[in-house]
Amino acid sequence: MRQRPRNTLPSSSAERWQRFAGSASSAAGVAQGLARQNVLHENELVILMLRPSVWYILVTSSTYIVVVLSLALLSETSAVIGRFISLPTMATITGILVFCRLLYGVMEWIGHHYILTNCRLITIQGLLQPQITQTVLGRIADISCKESIPQKILRTGTLTFTIEAVQSQSITWQWIRSPKRVEQQIRQAISRYRGKMGV
Repeated sequence: MRQRPRNTLPSSSAERWQRFAGSASSAAGVAQGLARQNVLHENELVILMLRPSVWYILVTSSTYIVVVLSLALLSETSAVIGRFISLPTMATITGILVFCRLLYGVMEWIGHHYILTNCRLITIQGLLQPQITQTVLGRIADISCKESIPQKILRTGTLTFTIEAVQSQSITWQWIRSPKRVEQQIRQAISRYRGKMGV
């Protein structure tokens, strides 16, 4: 079956996916939910389903938060701006902006799923308009696991999958907990798939 590397779920499916993403917890529930969304093919089984570590929320929000806090401090030291905005008002505005960015990060995290099946690697991103990036396991040419210093401290890492026969294309799973263990599971699934397909 020919695979499209990227596609977007229809709006009706998006609504159903939101409900599934928040409710499915067991392996059976995951499989049933994915099947209802037509994400899984016939006889396809979910081996592993992950979200990025919760640290992902802070990491993706950090630049925005630093900029907001820096602007707030600069505004407070500016005599001109200080005439129009009091310190409590500035603190309230800053707090609201930081809260909104963290809330957005939480919603982004909730809709972010990394899925390993017995024949595909799937990434789902987004709640309102979920996007799917997928590849057949047999097309994964290489897997690299990188752990920055902050990731090592937080026991997370990033997995990058190089896709063969597709120039400059790769799939990345970011801020994964226990990345070495996940990498091993994926390599085993690839080996089983290739053995089954006689590759």
